[in-house]
Amino acid sequence: MSETSTLGAVAPPPEPGSHLPVAEITEEGKLRCTRCGKDTYPRLIEPGYVVTHDLDLDALAEGRWEATGWDGSSKAVTECGDYLALECHEASCTATYRLPAGAELEWK
Repeated sequence: MSETSTLGAVAPPPEPGSHLPVAEITEEGKLRCTRCGKDTYPRLIEPGYVVTHDLDLDALAEGRWEATGWDGSSKAVTECGDYLALECHEASCTATYRLPAGAELEWK
């Protein structure tokens, strides 16, 4: 004898990177790292992807998000990254953070 059960609605998978804490950016444009406790200029990373992006630190200090690097527009390169994130630039720390809400990245 077997029992049948009805499964409820299945929740959609979480957004990539949603497990990361949100980055806190100081007025000087530095990342306040909660792991190592230092304020450093962050690296813009794309987990799961091998191309790096350069974050314009002067623009970040002014509250703007600008980056250079591959922006997904080239047909010769396949997009493999999962999401954009900020990483602590302290040598002994690799803490990773979500971009703050409202951060709109402009590719140069």
